[in-house]
Amino acid sequence: MEKPLQEPETKALCSGPGHMLPCFIITKATEMGFGTFPGETPWGPMEPFCLSSACTLCAIVATHACRRDNEGCARCRKDWHMEAWQKFGSFISRNMIVIVPLCLVAGIFFPAFFQRFAPYVSPMFAVITFQGSLSNDFGNLKRTFSHPLPMILAILISQLLMPVLGWAMGHLFFTDTDLICGIVLEYTVPIAVTSTMWVSLYEGNMSLTLGTLLISTCMAPFTIPATLQLLMGATVEVDAAGMILDMLFMIAIPALLGTALNDRTKGRAKQQISPVLAPLARILTILVITTNSTSLSTFIFNLTPELAGVLVLIGFLASSGYVWGFLAARLMHLKRADAVGMTFLCAMKNISAGAIIAQEYFPAITLFPVMTGTLFNQFFAALFGKLFGRTFRSMQAEEARQALVGKRAQDS
Repeated sequence: MEKPLQEPETKALCSGPGHMLPCFIITKATEMGFGTFPGETPWGPMEPFCLSSACTLCAIVATHACRRDNEGCARCRKDWHMEAWQKFGSFISRNMIVIVPLCLVAGIFFPAFFQRFAPYVSPMFAVITFQGSLSNDFGNLKRTFSHPLPMILAILISQLLMPVLGWAMGHLFFTDTDLICGIVLEYTVPIAVTSTMWVSLYEGNMSLTLGTLLISTCMAPFTIPATLQLLMGATVEVDAAGMILDMLFMIAIPALLGTALNDRTKGRAKQQISPVLAPLARILTILVITTNSTSLSTFIFNLTPELAGVLVLIGFLASSGYVWGFLAARLMHLKRADAVGMTFLCAMKNISAGAIIAQEYFPAITLFPVMTGTLFNQFFAALFGKLFGRTFRSMQAEEARQALVGKRAQDS
């Protein structure tokens, strides 16, 4: 067992140059407040110290941490590394509005490189869903299905309002029925699996999200052909078994595992495992977004004025979904977590399902409006998450204040 590093004595300095650069780094870092622990004020510059008993990096970490509590180098080093890992995940979460456009650009301009990750999209989704579900329990799921109004409203907006709006605006601006069919198909497909990672990112209601997603997916084999037949007169068949099987492995199974683990451990999984996996889930989110955007490369580099018009219309419709969801949540006076779920559920679409149907049953031009959704799906999720973030935070603060008032009243 490694002995804890004690407070170094300046007379025991190494004669070699090894300690000089680390000493300079740790001194400058502590001057700027880096490396401090929660609740501490920034440290002052540290005096030189001897690194002869450990490698440079470990000695820097251990000397700084052990100076704080002197409980052992191994523990302090572990705490420091975990804090840095979680800060990295928080950095990704706070800057998604910048990271998502960079992901889209990377996927469009370097499709050959990022397409190698395509076979791993489903496993990456499974990890993201599992991490997000660690904050859930079966009690929450039961409450969600016992109060189904937010779920029903989210499905009505996503599966009824958005397709009709797309059909009406498509006929208003375009005459090509294949293009219009692509616009309708884009908003007929079920709710996107990626909604779970965005709801998780903004700490929304995962029970509402998973329940709505499950119902939307199970309905898709019936709602897609019916909507296309009703609005466009098109007859298509949907691979119901394949679609449901994909949803099982990407959503249902990992979600149930995460929920069961948190339920079995009485919330310890949410407190201990979820924070460790959160940065990994954020990294996988970046890879998923970048990989999915590679399919847009060919269309973007062969853009015509008509296709540019479709691009603008899809952008408008995609953004309106977030507004409809947010307004519906506010009108229903939903709590912050439910409002977050409603906002993303009403807007995000399963582009992969739409692309498969478009490729299988329609002309190539029908695929463009569907794949254009990839360009906006993630970017608008980051944008509206940022725009509505202040409102979500104020709702959270108000709920905390009301809870505190209620507790005081109960105690008195």
